[in-house]
Amino acid sequence: MIRKVLRATAFLCLLAMMAVTLTGCADVFEKVINFIKTVVKTVKDVFGKVDKVVTTVKDAVKTGKNAVDKIKDIFKGGDKKTGTDKGKGGGKITNPEDDMDDAKGGGGTTSGGSSTGPGKGPGTGAGAGGSTEPPGSNTEKSKLSSELEKALTNLDGKIKQLEKLLKEDLPASTKEQIEETLERMKDLKEVLEGTKGDLKTADTQSELDRIKEDLEDSQKGFIKLVEVIQKIVSGIKKAGDTAISIINKIKTWTKILTGGTTDTKPGSGTGTSGGATTVAGLTEEIRATFGIEVKNGVTADVGWGFKTTAGSWDVKELTIVRDTLAKLPPHFVKCTTLIYNNQSVADDISACFGLYSPADGTMWMSDLAMQHGEFAGTLVHEMTHAYQRANPHLEKEWTKLFWNGKRPKTSSPTDYGNTNPSEDMAESVRLYFVDPAALKLDKARYEFVKKFIMGGKEF
Repeated sequence: MIRKVLRATAFLCLLAMMAVTLTGCADVFEKVINFIKTVVKTVKDVFGKVDKVVTTVKDAVKTGKNAVDKIKDIFKGGDKKTGTDKGKGGGKITNPEDDMDDAKGGGGTTSGGSSTGPGKGPGTGAGAGGSTEPPGSNTEKSKLSSELEKALTNLDGKIKQLEKLLKEDLPASTKEQIEETLERMKDLKEVLEGTKGDLKTADTQSELDRIKEDLEDSQKGFIKLVEVIQKIVSGIKKAGDTAISIINKIKTWTKILTGGTTDTKPGSGTGTSGGATTVAGLTEEIRATFGIEVKNGVTADVGWGFKTTAGSWDVKELTIVRDTLAKLPPHFVKCTTLIYNNQSVADDISACFGLYSPADGTMWMSDLAMQHGEFAGTLVHEMTHAYQRANPHLEKEWTKLFWNGKRPKTSSPTDYGNTNPSEDMAESVRLYFVDPAALKLDKARYEFVKKFIMGGKEF
């Protein structure tokens, strides 16, 4: 699909060059323009298919996460607690699966012999130690069987979603990934069906405990399958973003050739908007409005093995900076004080989009970020490091919540985020700003960013 877009774009460039040389031939020029418009429509249709695929995959992932939640309920069994006291406040979070509303303290209720807490817990649970049923009782088995049926139903729904997705116009490599994941889900379904049979004959507490352990292992496997689908979503979305970029360029070329405008909107970050329209004016506006100095970068060794190459700000970059800062909450923005723009920022191995020094609060932005359409996202990522510097307790809380030593408890939304807790948080905040739908697939991370970093502001 993307190859079709690229071929259409290359052909469009050739036609545009022909059009420039044919300015004296009005009839031919008009035919060229009409043909370009036809190509634009074709590219839009192609992207429409990509967008549909992205939506379909996201729906499949959502279905899968619902199934995961059901399986978690199963292996927790009769010992599940919800809404129990979490302390008297202070924003401490103790479990990544807790509803983030509980992070502020207070509790709810538990039934089956436990007490009622003073807060606003999300509901009731079975209560630890509240069951008076003998081991392997029909009541306990019936409850576990009911939950298992629900999980199987949800898993079956996800399988159908993936089977439907395979009918879409996808690249062969993507279909192979989906088919492999689908087979593993069918295997998991067989395992759960077998567990269902074991449950019918179980008549001791030890047998029930073993079944719960098996279900816990199944749940872990299911999470890994969901992560595979998330990577497929990311790949398809990246292809879709490429298509959007190409379409926007085609629109611009077409309007220029026909004497139109580029229709940039104020605050969109895609061109000049309301306010200053020069480098000097934007530099002063950013300093006066947000208290941030934006300076041209110099060639230097900045430490940690990184070197910068001299660079200078242009109007488009500064407009993106201003418009991005205007959207972010003030308490987040004020942690950033100095941003350099450099032609490149790199170590001995590779170049990067941006860099931040926690030692003195300096930020360096690279032209590479602009070239890849990642300028706003990179800016927010590096600003998150500035926010961490000003609020070290939040980074510690994030680490407790999402990491076990050097490994994340659940995968970060991006591969780079799996590097360490600091980058995990920065990548999560970046996605929260540029692609909130993608981060919403990880409810715990999304809610943490929303409540403890963005102060409730959503994008």
